[in-house]
Amino acid sequence: MSFNEKIKKFIPIKKFMKNIILLDSNPPLCDNAYYVYKELLRRNINNKYKIIWIVEKNKDLRKSKEKNVFFVSKEQVWKYRYYHNFSRYILDCNPFIRKLNKYQFRIYLSHGCPVKILDKLFRNSGAIDYITTTAEFWSNVRKNTYKGTNLVKNFVETGFPRDDLFFDKNQWISLFPDIEREKTILWLPTYRNHTIKRNYEQYTGIHFPLGIPCFESIEQVKQLNNFLASKKVLLVIKPHPAQDVSEIKSIDLSNLKIIYDTYFEEGTTLYNYLPALDALITDYSSVYWDFLLADKPIGLAIPDFNDYTEHVKMPYDYEHEVIGERILDYDGLVMFIENISSNKDILKYERNRNIDKYHKYRDGNSAKRVVDILEKEMNKR
Repeated sequence: MSFNEKIKKFIPIKKFMKNIILLDSNPPLCDNAYYVYKELLRRNINNKYKIIWIVEKNKDLRKSKEKNVFFVSKEQVWKYRYYHNFSRYILDCNPFIRKLNKYQFRIYLSHGCPVKILDKLFRNSGAIDYITTTAEFWSNVRKNTYKGTNLVKNFVETGFPRDDLFFDKNQWISLFPDIEREKTILWLPTYRNHTIKRNYEQYTGIHFPLGIPCFESIEQVKQLNNFLASKKVLLVIKPHPAQDVSEIKSIDLSNLKIIYDTYFEEGTTLYNYLPALDALITDYSSVYWDFLLADKPIGLAIPDFNDYTEHVKMPYDYEHEVIGERILDYDGLVMFIENISSNKDILKYERNRNIDKYHKYRDGNSAKRVVDILEKEMNKR
């Protein structure tokens, strides 16, 4: 009998339920959970409810200046189990924080619009009262994931709270503000060469020498840096945390920079910086769907498209749904940068044609809609 089963057998759970809200994101204080948290504070919900941020490791623990806000590590086993068992509300986005009893209410805030078919992973998510999406199109994709199960009660198109920042210029922040340039491009590649094991290569046989598509050598990277400088463009690459880009990172370049989550100022996330960009480069990432809200050029660095999609299945027709300038090699990367430098957005019409299909709301009120659902539930109890 598991620990939780023992608790359910010998303790009257309902009697011990507490006014506690569990929040989760990885890393802490980011993603959709963070912007829901800010809305909770704005409404002073922390005056009546204790808010607990769940973190993976003790090294992520911190103190909060906010009333009734605390951080608990999964390594603090007994404390974590207490809060997990007796909290009334769970708001998670990455990874899953399962409901442990029928008296808990859970909103899964999602980690983004699904890009890969991960049915097995999500069917291990546990019971969910609400899954938030950005439009009916994505609700239907999610429903297919859970088809044949009774895990999810409701799919609701609230929009993603993190995307509210696209509509609030007061929260926009520029990358590397001290570097002179006329244009800024951020590149968010999916990992290919894992820092621990090269699992992507194991099933595709593809190897990008520097860990980033379209680069064949350090000399080519330096050549691109010179081109960027001549065009007064700053290119910032934020690799996946599992990606090995040690060779590029080891050289000092003027107009090509590598950053990680540690770059962002305290109290900010990637979504403070996205709206201030002039263009985005990505590939098979959900950030594509977020950045549609910026109405700015998007490049798709996908030289490995055929091999990638042979082994990684997607819940929609990528070539039909995902509109962006295809970057298939180094020359394509240069051409995309040239277009940005020249203010050319060659796929603007095609990219925006179906935006209502992917985003029901474009008003900056997604966090409010989520907390409205939570408060409605609170008022029932």
